[in-house]
Amino acid sequence: METGTLETIDIGPHRGRYDTVSMNHVVEHVLEPQVMIQRAFDLLRPGGVAIGQLPARDCFEERLAGWFWGGYHFPRHLQAITYAGMRRLLEGCGFAQVRVHAAPHVQSALSLQNRLIAAGWRPRMRFGKAPIYSGLILLVLPFETIAWLLGKGGIMDFFARKPMEQ
Repeated sequence: METGTLETIDIGPHRGRYDTVSMNHVVEHVLEPQVMIQRAFDLLRPGGVAIGQLPARDCFEERLAGWFWGGYHFPRHLQAITYAGMRRLLEGCGFAQVRVHAAPHVQSALSLQNRLIAAGWRPRMRFGKAPIYSGLILLVLPFETIAWLLGKGGIMDFFARKPMEQ
C-alpha cells in the first residue's frame, strides 16, 4: 500500500500493471492535473483505460449561475476544466480513443441553493444542503435534462485508452 498523492508517490513498482484507473471527481482537486493524468497513463497496461467524472466549466449551468456555480466549490476545487480542455489533457498525455461527454446529474440544484443563500436566504443547513434541497433537485431537473441532451451539462464523463503499441 502506498501513502500520498498520485502526483508524488513512487509509482515505479506499479508501472504498466493495471487495466483501469478510475478518477471520479478527482481531477478538479489536484494542483497539477497533467502530472496526475500522465502518471495514471503510466500505471496502465497497453490497452488499459482511464475513466472518470468531473465538473465541466463550459456548461449552461455555469453561464447562468456565474460565481454561484456549484462546480467552482472553492476552496476544495482547484481546477475548472472545459470539455475540450479535458480532451486535450488526455490526448496530450498519450491517451487514444478519448471520449468526453456530458453526464446526467442534478448539480444545478447546488448552484440554485448558492444563489438563494447569496440573496439572503439563511436556511438551517445539514451536510451543506438546505431542507428543501430535494425540491430544488425537482425544480432543476428539466433544465438538467436539456443541458445533458445538448452536451452542455455541468458534469462530464471521460474515457481514454492507452494505445496497445508504445
